[in-house]
Amino acid sequence: MGIRFEVKANFDWCKIFDGEMRSPMQCQLALFNSYSLIYIDMTAKQAEADNLNIFKLLNHAFHLDLPEKEAPLLIQDAGFFTFSNHANPPETEKLCNIFPQIPLPKSVTEMETPVSHSCTFWLTLRLKGNYLFNNLIEVGVKNGDLPQADISLWGRLDRGISAGESIKQSRYIAVLPNFKLFKIFGFNNLILKYQFDNYAKYEIKGIITLDLFQKTYRFDGALSADEKQVQASLQICDKDSENTIHQPFNGGMTGITFNDLSFGIDYTFAVPEKKQPKVGLYWVKGTINYAKLLALSGSIYLLDNTPILASVAINKDLSIHDIFEASFSDSGSVFSWPSDFIDIVFHPGSNLYYRRKTDGDIKQENAIISSLAEKSLLLNQDITNYQPGFHLHALFDITLIETLKLKGDMQITKEGVNAEIQLLNPISLFILQITGFGQDPGPTLFFSTVKENKFSFRCGLLFFKHDFGLNVEVSGVKDKTGKLKISGSLSSDKIASPLLPSSAKLGFSYSKSEGFKITDWPAFNLDNNQFINFIEELKKFSHSKGSNCGQLTQFVNEHLLTSKFSISPSFNTKTDTSSQNDQLYFVLDGKYTMAMAGTDFVTLSFPKSVEFLLPSNLSLEELPNAIGAALKSAAESFIQGLLKNREAIAIFLTLTAAEKAADYAMTLLCEGLIDAALTETIQTGAEALAAAGGVAAGAAVIGDTINKIKNEIDSKPVPPDPPKPANPKPPENLSAIYGDHKAKFTWNYTENADGYQVKLKAPNGKVLFDDKQNHNDNSFISSIGPELAAGVYIWSVAATKKGFTSSESQLQQHRLTIPELNINLEMKPTTERDINLILKWNLVTDASHYNVKIEENGQTKNLSIAAPQSSETIIFDKLKPAGKYRFSLAALNNPNYIASEFCQVQEWLRLDTPQQIQANYQSGGIEIQWQCCPGVTHYLLSLQDPNGTWIHQQTVNSTTGQAHIDLPPIPIAGTYQLYLASMPDTDTAATSRQIPSIWSDGVAIQVVITPEQIAQSAYQQQMSGNDCGKLIIKSFPYLKTNMLATAMAQAGYIAVETGQGLKSAYPSISASEITEILLAIYGKALTLEQLAQKAYDELISGNQCGKILITEYPATSAKALGNAMVLAGYPATETGRGLKSAYPSISASEMAAALLEIYGRQ
Repeated sequence: MGIRFEVKANFDWCKIFDGEMRSPMQCQLALFNSYSLIYIDMTAKQAEADNLNIFKLLNHAFHLDLPEKEAPLLIQDAGFFTFSNHANPPETEKLCNIFPQIPLPKSVTEMETPVSHSCTFWLTLRLKGNYLFNNLIEVGVKNGDLPQADISLWGRLDRGISAGESIKQSRYIAVLPNFKLFKIFGFNNLILKYQFDNYAKYEIKGIITLDLFQKTYRFDGALSADEKQVQASLQICDKDSENTIHQPFNGGMTGITFNDLSFGIDYTFAVPEKKQPKVGLYWVKGTINYAKLLALSGSIYLLDNTPILASVAINKDLSIHDIFEASFSDSGSVFSWPSDFIDIVFHPGSNLYYRRKTDGDIKQENAIISSLAEKSLLLNQDITNYQPGFHLHALFDITLIETLKLKGDMQITKEGVNAEIQLLNPISLFILQITGFGQDPGPTLFFSTVKENKFSFRCGLLFFKHDFGLNVEVSGVKDKTGKLKISGSLSSDKIASPLLPSSAKLGFSYSKSEGFKITDWPAFNLDNNQFINFIEELKKFSHSKGSNCGQLTQFVNEHLLTSKFSISPSFNTKTDTSSQNDQLYFVLDGKYTMAMAGTDFVTLSFPKSVEFLLPSNLSLEELPNAIGAALKSAAESFIQGLLKNREAIAIFLTLTAAEKAADYAMTLLCEGLIDAALTETIQTGAEALAAAGGVAAGAAVIGDTINKIKNEIDSKPVPPDPPKPANPKPPENLSAIYGDHKAKFTWNYTENADGYQVKLKAPNGKVLFDDKQNHNDNSFISSIGPELAAGVYIWSVAATKKGFTSSESQLQQHRLTIPELNINLEMKPTTERDINLILKWNLVTDASHYNVKIEENGQTKNLSIAAPQSSETIIFDKLKPAGKYRFSLAALNNPNYIASEFCQVQEWLRLDTPQQIQANYQSGGIEIQWQCCPGVTHYLLSLQDPNGTWIHQQTVNSTTGQAHIDLPPIPIAGTYQLYLASMPDTDTAATSRQIPSIWSDGVAIQVVITPEQIAQSAYQQQMSGNDCGKLIIKSFPYLKTNMLATAMAQAGYIAVETGQGLKSAYPSISASEITEILLAIYGKALTLEQLAQKAYDELISGNQCGKILITEYPATSAKALGNAMVLAGYPATETGRGLKSAYPSISASEMAAALLEIYGRQ
């Protein structure tokens, strides 16, 4: 209850705060108990009030230089009011409850409470048709969304500056009606904030709802807009409401659920005069737990209100088994990766994505995705072509002879997976190259589990440098050891080779464990005598046995004896012990036939396989010569095969030597190459040939002779034992070869020996073994374990015969010293993305190279480093995932040396990458939060400015996942990129063997600065007005003069300094223009006395007051200045300090005299 009192009046115009308002006014005074309201409505009586240009009105009254023509603000209603309460203590009831009859907007009266010594300015306008909201209308408010919706803004005017400037600088707020923006998210009872002096910028805060995938999500945050763009980063606001997106795109992105959602906006308005279209970028970010990987980051990108693309970054190795389990475990069928398929592990940098399927024009979608890429808003900048459906942009390896690093696209559907990946280079499998076909540079890998399980290469094939397939498939499966095994067929109708008929169709296969194989290669004949001249080889063989028997040197009939080979080829893959590389050998088996005078007389099987190393560049035309060279190098084995066949050698000698057969037989007998039982049959055969007239004439009776020889050999009694041979000599031609942790000691067979005594002595003289070998075994193999120290080992062997033992033959074999391995991270002033791990070791005497063994995620890699190099750099880039890495080193030489044992293994740990990184700019710097990694306390923060320059890098110690990066008081405006990495804790030995993690994906941070911020920073740094003006205009080259001056005034600069700032920023500005601007902002200049009084009221020290007074009135005298300070209330001591600061050269006596005159004697 109480008494109400009201007074009303109408005016055509009036003065308000010394400003003439040329508009009809309705004024009202209302009193109720202790409350009062003074109310002025500027437009209540004006026709068509919504066309009133409020900027024009305010400019006329207060000289504000608002854009009345360029960007007019048309209003329906506006005015001033002061709502006060005079009770003690003051009461704070809302305006709507005290004066409900006052025709103020309800949205204003429901918010206003009493104020003291202040006034509120309010205005009501329509959203549609106003420059302020032109951009808001453009980006999503359609006809019908806001049918002539009105909003009312109000703001309290600041004290201490002119009324006009207070009106312009005050922040006005409004409660908005419900509407949708960008056609996708809704505002509900939100607050809009706006300033006249930044007339094209506004901010909306509150709860925002987003309709997505038939559900509504609620976000909390702020949306900031200006004449160029709209930006926002909003967080999910209610954990109890809808806060996840499960399997987006109607289940198309199977297995994926987004959590911890945030909503981002980056909208750029159209610029018609520059022909720049509008670009609206919207996305929802979240965290995803997928396929046993925790806290992955993902985003869903929108075209207007339609999701078009979802993307999930993979930050650790991901097995294709886990993809199947994650994506298909909830489906109707039980899916699993086919057991005969090779295991595939996708590396960090891979990316799961889903692009919507549409039959329409996708140019607009492509343009949006390109814009996202240009602003670094996509999670993976490497993907240039997003395909419709659920895909994995895959980075993975496949290993054949070498490990191939592949990058490509894999499609995931409810039926399984499909992948088709173009390789940029051919795959080399020794003498087989898997090439591209058509214009493709390399083969195409594709695999699928849809309808049928298929893993293969579509390719061309080169076999021995010839085309054996131009558009064929090479299939891949998993072998018994789990490694990739590929297989296919080879055929060509253009081959003309004695080794391979054109109709042949070969099969081939390769895997790391089973090696390279060729099937169905038919046997081929080599019908010439160029490879082995058996006569000459017999001579060499005979001479090599000693000098006592020499009649074999009379063999000259080398053109009468010929041979031919029937060969069945195969292949054998071996690992070279020194380089650890696989090598391919061509293996020859079959039979060889010998003929005399065109008649075959004996066919024998190869005594042992002949094999030779195949160069990868060998052609089919060069293969016969390579085979011939191999046969020739194995000639001795073929001769031995002949000599061991009693029947064959008898025929051979008979046909070759005729009447000299007995003599030659005795020579062979003397050399111990044949036995004595053959000599008589050889003589018989020779006589029969001689009677027939020589070898050529006797060809007709060869068959009878051979039969006779066979019969006599078969019926011949066993001859008596030959004379007792002499004692054996010491073995010769000793050798010791090391490989595969074993040493093989060999020697030549010794004549008359029935066994061998073999010993091995350690460097300290200790006999490691002393073994007896039988006479058929001329080698000994010993395992070489880690317990055998470095040094000189001595092999010895002696020939034995019953009780006799020859003297020892000895051979030294060196075991190399174990190198010492030291591993350290390369230290640089700035930590780079790629981390170098430096391996160093001492040089070992006699070592020709070193084997660096690296174990990573169950796989072992060997690096061969040639001496004298004693270091190796291992680069840890983004393809080397988090996990344990084990390093060891051994010294090697040729097989005559025993390799050292591997040094002690050193295990290093690559740390996990930080996840769930959030960062935002606040005044003074950037606040950062992230999810800490287990066991990690140190993190690297790297910041890149909008120009792409690295401006900050520091390592912080944090267990809470929080940090702050200081920015300059006036930072560069734009989008910064923040990257985090886990770092080793170098202070503790327990964690010293740690490798920094892969850097996180970049986090975009928007930094916006205003002229007011620059001016405030300059003022705090005590920068002169001249320098402040230069600084502001440098950042805002198109800033208007009055806005620059206002910013400086708000910061605290006095009028004189602001004038200096205007002159430095706008050199061509006139003095009258500066005066007009300063008057509009500061009002009329205060007198010397008023200025001193103002300083005293604001508790400014005497020292500072003196500076202010002399700055404003540089020509004033010391007496006048002192008098002003006395009148303001300053005591003599403070006035004295003021005089000294204003007149630094004043003497003590002059100051004392001035104070005495001003204050008198006290």
